[in-house]
Amino acid sequence: MVVPVPIQACTIGFEVTVADGLTAPAPGELNFAMIRDAGVRVLTVSDDEILRAMRLVINTLRVVIEPSAAAGLAGLLSLGGDQGRSGVLLTGSNVDRQLLARMVG
Repeated sequence: MVVPVPIQACTIGFEVTVADGLTAPAPGELNFAMIRDAGVRVLTVSDDEILRAMRLVINTLRVVIEPSAAAGLAGLLSLGGDQGRSGVLLTGSNVDRQLLARMVG
């Protein structure tokens, strides 16, 4: 049984990550309220998990996605097992060339 825990928005310092599109210091008020009110499960993932998710998409779908998009897939994969019907948006166009070269090199 999952027991909802009241969540509160906070401001964090800048973190260096491959998913630079996710480095906002705080969530927007409207976005945070929607997530909180929907009772959405929030996960955190490491850069290594993000890179593994990127490699998985590159190698299986032959599609390049940006690290910020791979974070959602990394979260889903971190849950393991069958999660039932799930959806993850995979987007691209904001991939550092050097990172991409390491991924496919």
